Amino acid sequence: MKFYIALFISKLIYIVLKILRRPATSFAGFVALKICPDFMKYTKKSINKVFINITGTNGKTTTSGILAHILEENNQKIIHNVKGANMPSGIANVFVKNICPFKNYDYAVIETDEAYLTKIYDNVKGDCLIVTNLFCDQLDRYGDANFTAKTIQEAIDKNPNVKLILNADDPIVSKFGKDKNAVYFGLKNSCDYFADVKTFDDHIELLVNNSYSFRINLIGEYNAYNTLAAIATAIENGFSNEQIQNALNNYHTAFGRAETRIIDGHKALIQLIKNPTGVNEVLKTIDVNSHIIFAMNDEYADGRDISWLWDVDFSKLLSAKNPIVTSGTRAYDIANRLKYAGFPTEKIVVEQEIKKAIQLVLNNTTKDEKITILPSYTALLKISKY
Repeated sequence: MKFYIALFISKLIYIVLKILRRPATSFAGFVALKICPDFMKYTKKSINKVFINITGTNGKTTTSGILAHILEENNQKIIHNVKGANMPSGIANVFVKNICPFKNYDYAVIETDEAYLTKIYDNVKGDCLIVTNLFCDQLDRYGDANFTAKTIQEAIDKNPNVKLILNADDPIVSKFGKDKNAVYFGLKNSCDYFADVKTFDDHIELLVNNSYSFRINLIGEYNAYNTLAAIATAIENGFSNEQIQNALNNYHTAFGRAETRIIDGHKALIQLIKNPTGVNEVLKTIDVNSHIIFAMNDEYADGRDISWLWDVDFSKLLSAKNPIVTSGTRAYDIANRLKYAGFPTEKIVVEQEIKKAIQLVLNNTTKDEKITILPSYTALLKISKY
């Protein structure tokens, strides 16, 4: 009874917030959990086939987005936290929004924050868990990668029947599969699903198990891992290579994940940055002839400690053609880091207000010049509103 009361009240809240055009990514879920702390326990009844969680340091949103797209394109009804709200209240919120009595779904594709996976598994035991990778990320929240690994291992131990889809090339992640029901994906190892990857300016191609070539409109080797994880999971759930490729043909990336947008007539590539490993991978793909904007905040969702900037290799930016603009609450920290990386100080422009920083670049570029925006998480949310 408490579950249905929580569902009814939180649905009303969600509807009111939507009418008022207020952000509603988590609040209704927060209320549901307050009324019924084990709210998530009852949600699995709405999933007929497989409840899938995706966790890891980098690639959660992209991997879950690709997988959800494959399933939807093959006529599966899914629940998916598409906006990336991956903590308990955000996950509860997506169920508040979607579930109704007597309405069922085929799959749940749920991006899950590494630190909260064990809490989620206290109430709802997922059928399948994808672990993308583990690196140092937000030291103030997670500590080091080994601490995060311990947290994920505790969650797996709570759910011994879960099927694991693991990155074979990450030595910490691959250990989760010991004595478990696990399959592995990777680019460097001959595992269950291995791929030879070719990267291009606007897409990547993966030859999987030397037998079938997949193409997706994403860039960077890091997205090859995300794509391969989704492909492996789809195949494990009975989908054919042809069904997967047909879905990948019209896949569009999640907002801010190597996404191209037109801003006031200018072509802008937006790439989320949040930890040294992710930034180093992004910088490998960056066009140094574009106009580059960093937007770095230090709110809770970003991580208060941004000392990781000193672990990033900014050397590629030394050949940047244009001045680099830094913005956000930590605009001066990025500017300082660029200075000590050897970037000329006269080519560093600091404008803390993100919207003004973007407008500054727009005012000083022609329509045929490219813009690259590299925001932290909360900065990305602000940019999406613009």
